[in-house]
Amino acid sequence: MIDSVQSSLRKDRLLLRRMVQSSAAIVAVLVALVLPLGYGLIAYNHEVADAQREATLSARQVAGYVYQHPSLWEFNSERLSEMIGTRQTDLTGDTRRRIVKPDGHVLVTRGALSANLTMVHRAPIVVGDATLAFLDLELSIDMLLLRVGACAVVGLCLGVFADFAFRSLPLHALDNALGDLERLQSHIVETNRELTAQNSRLLEQEDALRPLLLLQSRHERSRAAQDCAGARSAPGHRVACRSRRALPAPD
Repeated sequence: MIDSVQSSLRKDRLLLRRMVQSSAAIVAVLVALVLPLGYGLIAYNHEVADAQREATLSARQVAGYVYQHPSLWEFNSERLSEMIGTRQTDLTGDTRRRIVKPDGHVLVTRGALSANLTMVHRAPIVVGDATLAFLDLELSIDMLLLRVGACAVVGLCLGVFADFAFRSLPLHALDNALGDLERLQSHIVETNRELTAQNSRLLEQEDALRPLLLLQSRHERSRAAQDCAGARSAPGHRVACRSRRALPAPD
């Protein structure tokens, strides 16, 4: 019975440890991934919205100029360049703007771009119902990736901390509780053994005293019989003998 209980406790302890370790690993992975993924998604959507809005505004300005000069607009590259960019944007080195004809011919290019990874947003230049050209806005996403990488490092550190917090602290508390339970069980087992041994000694003492009790009972009966035999001549001896015989014999 005790061995089965101890075996069950050991199995439950291993099961609880596995559950805690699995939960800690899941929490650590979620913490490590949620921060960079969440920041990257939000920052990318923000960059896309800003770039699309800027490209649309520039395309509308060019469309207004085209509407005013329908026959000569595509030959005035200097004016088109002034409309799609400024010197300040040229100095940043992370943006390039182009006006491209539907057949792929590039009319104007402004801005120098030195980046490993870029994203391009296109806005149509529409005059009336006709799409005369497209404005391409090409942006660098290297800084975005660096920020996402920094968030990934922070998320990894938080994941390691979360794994330590959700693994070590609960397991430490679990080990302490199970250790107290095992010590209490050992104390109960030891007390049970002592009580069993004490009960066995009492039974042995009772078995050893039983013959003496029987001898004492026989001696008292023999003495009572002698008293009755010696007192027969005395008046009232029958009553005395009867009273003695009525005494119960010890077990």
